[in-house]
Amino acid sequence: MFHYKPEPLDYRRSDKSEQELIDKLLATTDALQVLGLNIDKIAFGFKYDPDI
Repeated sequence: MFHYKPEPLDYRRSDKSEQELIDKLLATTDALQVLGLNIDKIAFGFKYDPDI
């Protein structure tokens, strides 16, 4: 972490990455509702992985 160079824009990010994230989150919440879970009591966390 001492030699981290911040990059404001990741060159690997696709143009439609925000829509892909929204679609994945909606699919996940739909699957959880099908399982009978209350999504109001579920928290989502995101892990940053610089190798992806």
